[in-house]
Amino acid sequence: MFLCKCGCGQKCIKNYVSGHNLKCLSEELKEKHRLSLMGHIVTKKTRKKIGDGNKGKIRSEAQKKQWSESHKKLYMNGYIHPFKGKHHKEESNKSNSIKHLGMNAGPKNHFYGKHLTPWNKDKKGIYSEETLEKIRNGRLKQIFPKKDTVIEKILQKELTKREYIYEKHYPTKGQPDIAFPGKKIAIFADGDYIHGNPKKFKPEDRVCFGRYIAQEKWDVDRLITENLQKQGWLVLRYWETEIHASIEDVVDEIEYFLYLKSFIVSI
Repeated sequence: MFLCKCGCGQKCIKNYVSGHNLKCLSEELKEKHRLSLMGHIVTKKTRKKIGDGNKGKIRSEAQKKQWSESHKKLYMNGYIHPFKGKHHKEESNKSNSIKHLGMNAGPKNHFYGKHLTPWNKDKKGIYSEETLEKIRNGRLKQIFPKKDTVIEKILQKELTKREYIYEKHYPTKGQPDIAFPGKKIAIFADGDYIHGNPKKFKPEDRVCFGRYIAQEKWDVDRLITENLQKQGWLVLRYWETEIHASIEDVVDEIEYFLYLKSFIVSI
């Protein structure tokens, strides 16, 4: 038998009496307890219990703030996430795609049997051409997704290192990830899974979280490229695999085309 570590004086079999939580412990013991749990693998059954217990719970802003601060403190103290620097295997990406597709398919989906009404339905002739143009221009300035992806950041970092001035998510149809408007060069950093890298996916494979088959995604990207080319843009597309393999080679090629464009303009 042991004395409960919370300081209540009661005897217990393990560290503390059942029901006596960490609020009773000193800061030193809390830290010791936290470190003992680092790297602890939680079983699938336990994860399911935790998930089921948290279903439907609404967290207060105070709780959210407290969790945020505790996570910051955790990483400041040297904690490294076990998945840091790792990537899902191709087989895992495919199986996850199929799972996500099935999770919200059919009656499970809250949009099942419903149809979203387009904002401009039955409004023909209501808006002037000037207003429609403003709406179109406003849409071009919206950024999707809101945050830069990892490969976009890698590309931006290397271009900044070489002291190039560029624009992110340039507001033109197709919205290039990186653009040099003066030289009309549009650059896209395409994720292997989101855009369906042909070296990894077959035309009928599901990509982009199951929203498209690879062939559909390729057709969409091809149309974006063709539309930009019609407007006089030089379009450069790089796969996630290429960027991770050698960002220097990718930016060397961009540098070559920038020089080429400058040379043509100067003639």
